[in-house]
Amino acid sequence: MKKYLLTSLVLASAIPLTMGGTITQPETWPQWRGPTRDGVFQGPEWPASLGEKRLKQTWRKELSPGYSSPIVAEDRVFTVETKDRKHEIVRAFDQATGEQIWEAQWEGAMSVPFFAKANGSWARCTPAYSDGKLYVGGMRDVLVCLDAATGRRLWLVDFAERNKTPVLGLSVLRWSMATLSMSKRAPPLSGSTRQPAKQSGVL
Repeated sequence: MKKYLLTSLVLASAIPLTMGGTITQPETWPQWRGPTRDGVFQGPEWPASLGEKRLKQTWRKELSPGYSSPIVAEDRVFTVETKDRKHEIVRAFDQATGEQIWEAQWEGAMSVPFFAKANGSWARCTPAYSDGKLYVGGMRDVLVCLDAATGRRLWLVDFAERNKTPVLGLSVLRWSMATLSMSKRAPPLSGSTRQPAKQSGVL
């Protein structure tokens, strides 16, 4: 069985994507599997083939190990990685040029259980973007909110410390302007107050 690890980020543009031959601005991809978490891209129809004449690499960046998917919001691309087996890092890149805008980090490395060890002890949670803020779930059951413009940490919640028990898995989704930490032991939190959010809907 082949194992795949995201070790580089490549941004490519398909030319043209419309009948008129113009490049259409891409839709934002602010969380795991896109705006509605169904993996569907709403945009112009792609051509039947993507050869060198249609697909051109715009920029490329090497990444540290991690399973997190990159997301796209506003004019930036955000990644979550594990650095030196000690820290979780979040980086923001300019969508047009690939230049790194900021980097934030915290201690977040851990050794995963034996049954998952072969897959690597790396960051797993895809971040979520909403209203100028970036929400990141760490391997050690922390939920971190960053200012998407500057990378400044706005708040951090340590669920393992607060609940006195591991939550065994953290995923961050956008839902009704709240940040959800998907775990039976970690209730939904308001993105602005980090307090338990009122739940009105079905996931």
